[in-house]
Amino acid sequence: MGKNDCDEDAKDETLEHEDARDEEGDEYNEEGDERDEEDDEYDEEDDERDEDDDERDEDDDERDEEDDERDEEDDGHDEEDDGHDEDDDERDEDDDERDEEDDERDEEDDERDEEDDERDEEDDERDEEDDERDEEDDERDEEDDEHDEEDDERDEEDDERDEEDDERDEDDDERDEEDDERDEEDDERDEDDDERDEDDDERDEEDDERDEEDDERDEEDDERDEEDDERDEEDDERDEEDERDEDDDRDTGAGTTYTDQFFVLSSVERGETAEVFEMDLVDRNNDGDFDKHDDDSIDGQDIKSSYDDTTVTIETADDGQITYTGAMLKLDDGRWVFTPTDGQVLQSGSLVSASRSSGHKSPLYAEDLGPVCFTPGTLIQTTQGLRPVEALRPGELILTRDHGPQPLLGLCRERFTALGAAAPVLIRKGALGNDADLIVSQQHRMLICDWRAELYCGAPEVLVAARHLVDGGAISLLPGGMVDYLHLRFTGHEIVTAAGIPSESLFPEFAALVDARSPRAALARPTLRSYEGAALAA
Repeated sequence: MGKNDCDEDAKDETLEHEDARDEEGDEYNEEGDERDEEDDEYDEEDDERDEDDDERDEDDDERDEEDDERDEEDDGHDEEDDGHDEDDDERDEDDDERDEEDDERDEEDDERDEEDDERDEEDDERDEEDDERDEEDDERDEEDDEHDEEDDERDEEDDERDEEDDERDEDDDERDEEDDERDEEDDERDEDDDERDEDDDERDEEDDERDEEDDERDEEDDERDEEDDERDEEDDERDEEDERDEDDDRDTGAGTTYTDQFFVLSSVERGETAEVFEMDLVDRNNDGDFDKHDDDSIDGQDIKSSYDDTTVTIETADDGQITYTGAMLKLDDGRWVFTPTDGQVLQSGSLVSASRSSGHKSPLYAEDLGPVCFTPGTLIQTTQGLRPVEALRPGELILTRDHGPQPLLGLCRERFTALGAAAPVLIRKGALGNDADLIVSQQHRMLICDWRAELYCGAPEVLVAARHLVDGGAISLLPGGMVDYLHLRFTGHEIVTAAGIPSESLFPEFAALVDARSPRAALARPTLRSYEGAALAA
């Protein structure tokens, strides 16, 4: 084979190589166009591109590797071209042209590579954005997880609340059952109340019948009062006929004035306020009693009528109901006044009832005035020794003559103007065997248990009101100023030791027994009248 043939063969091979390179360039350009189309699709479909970025990166890497291989092949071709240039200038020129073309293609390839790199950078940016989105999604997922945990906690709390609500519902059901039982009990009580109401209605009818009977009795009492008025008129006539007595009355002047405690009532109806007042009583003819005759008066008003056997019950705020026995008098100005003759100290309250055991009028006696009381400083014998009367308290054990230690029920203290029946009596030390001076109210009764009781009364022991023992010497009245009276209350009538000698306590339930004239008087020891006491003290 000649040289020309070899050269032509080499040219043919070169041309074939160039054609191959052209074809490869065309294929590459076509691949670039496809990539451009793909990039446009990527731009339009960002969401899809984000998912396929990794695949594209791998494709780009493969393309880069292919480009590198092509570059290596081009380099190999360049070396071959250099060898051919040495042999053939034409081939060199052709090769130069081809090299220029190849360079242009390389530049284009480089541009494409740059574009690919830009796309890669864009893809990387997109990847970074995707990573940021992924991080944001992860953060959102974490927040969602936290929210889910909080929701779970809330669900647990809701479950606990539901359990508590269920327990409350059970408790409510139990309460409802209890309420139903109570309703049944209330219904039973209502039935019982209805029966009681029927009984009360029957009682009301009975009370109405009794009221009618009481009205009839009141009419009878009015008739008796008219008879008494007639008798009073006859007495008035007798008084007028007794001119000598009238002259004696005039000689007595203003009479004797006493001071005592009174309830003042505008009526004797239930609920009427019963207030306590001190008022003066004037015994105009000094006959020792107070009634409608002889111009006797109370608080400056003539006495219109008097009833000495009256029981008054009041309701007090502190001690509940208290019953007094004494005299009820009606004054000329229409007021009703009541003073106790049972030795008690009055307390203000509201009137519960006022009644008298008989329908006959009788006077109030001077010797019945005043309470049965000790004064402060009196020493009382207790299980704890001697104690001042004002220091005693309910429940303390007091030594009694008849029943040993007895609990004190109560201690009442009141202040009076020390005049008239309220003036105290001083029993000087030794006068009755007492080991100290003793000051008591006039109505307070002392137990006399020596030869005088046997001599004058034929009894080993007798009770005598302090006022009846007054002799003007060792035993005397102490009028003037104010005096505090204290009385002791037991479950029964008791004899206590005061200043070393025995004397009585107050027992309201036996109030009627204080009056020696009462047919109910039944104390274990005799009670002396005024003239008997005076004889004993003489």
